[in-house]
Amino acid sequence: FPVTISKMAEVHMDIVDLLDSGVRPSVIAQELNIPVTWVYPVMKEFETKVLLEKGNTEVFNPYNTVNS
Repeated sequence: FPVTISKMAEVHMDIVDLLDSGVRPSVIAQELNIPVTWVYPVMKEFETKVLLEKGNTEVFNPYNTVNS
């Protein structure tokens, strides 16, 4: 059976690939012909994943707030 993924999953993967390549959100939106508001949540998820891969556990520290 051929594996098929939804169009949104494909767009998500494309966004992650472009972010990984260092492409800016506005450029990603233009290249994929999508609203830039679709890129930002994926970018936040991507940044969190990268920080965790580097061993940064401060990402989920409840005491690390903007006001701290």
